[in-house]
Amino acid sequence: MNDHTMKELEKRISHLESRLEFKSELLSNVVTEVEALINLLLQIIDDQTISPHLLYNFYYSILKRNLGTKERQEIGLLFSKIVREYKEGIEPPSLDEFHTQLLKILKVEEHEKANYPIEISKQFLLSYLNDDEFPILDAVAKKILDKA
Repeated sequence: MNDHTMKELEKRISHLESRLEFKSELLSNVVTEVEALINLLLQIIDDQTISPHLLYNFYYSILKRNLGTKERQEIGLLFSKIVREYKEGIEPPSLDEFHTQLLKILKVEEHEKANYPIEISKQFLLSYLNDDEFPILDAVAKKILDKA
């Protein structure tokens, strides 16, 4: 390589590094803003008096726990696993057992369990009731709720 080619490559590398630094800074700003918005949303929900059911909303719990993608997938797979086992003839767990499994996935410590009442699991299961497209989901959710 000649000097001209080397200088041209160094120039391009320098330009790419500055673009990467800019994008990294931009991403950092976006992450900071999202974290601030999440904290604000959590504070608004904690302080709200409109509907106490919102505090037991399953998605609020996920937001509050700041779960990663893996844990969110595990939660979806929990109910799917129970449905699959039900199809194989295995009885679904009781509501308490389901709630314990959910709290385990949410990584709720023993001393925090009071902040995550069984209503969270009830609200989660209620979202599957009256599912016309997949009646098996409705049936399994009802069986778990009936074991309360």
